[in-house]
Amino acid sequence: MATLLFAVIAFTGGYLAGLHGAPTQAQGASPNGAAARPAACYFSPNGGCRDAVIDQINGAQTSIEVQAYTLTSPAIGDAILRAYRRGVQVAVVLDAAKTGESREVAAQLAQAGVPIYTDMTHGVADSRLVLVDNQVIATGSFNLSDAAEQDNCENLIVLRGNAQAQAACENHFRLHLQHAQKFDGN
Repeated sequence: MATLLFAVIAFTGGYLAGLHGAPTQAQGASPNGAAARPAACYFSPNGGCRDAVIDQINGAQTSIEVQAYTLTSPAIGDAILRAYRRGVQVAVVLDAAKTGESREVAAQLAQAGVPIYTDMTHGVADSRLVLVDNQVIATGSFNLSDAAEQDNCENLIVLRGNAQAQAACENHFRLHLQHAQKFDGN
């Protein structure tokens, strides 16, 4: 039921935002791009998805949980590393096959001590979640790559303060973290 509710919220938010374009400050994004209201939607190419993810990561105080098909954006990787170095608890779960093909950013993070895991239980581990401080969900079709921001048609919705959706996403993340394998960067 929670998954259905989340899907309806995400679809409705994406549909409504699509009618009005990328968020502007007046529509609910703060000057640095972070969502200032309960929901904000972003679209690419060049619609601010990457910056919105980075803003959420930069704002993290206690925890960041990332579940993604791929992590190849150096800018997003740098934001994760800065958060880790300032003491934010970080865990990243990536698709095993895709990480094997495109491993540079994940390897750099792993070698710096960031806990990186690969999910090889599924044919494709294609969830896209960035969970911050048990209060923020960033999710959508947006892959954590520069191509997703610059070339692809992608979307990202940032939700704040939705306890039911947050709990469902946190449970989903932890379920996959349990069966994922530690990635050492090699």
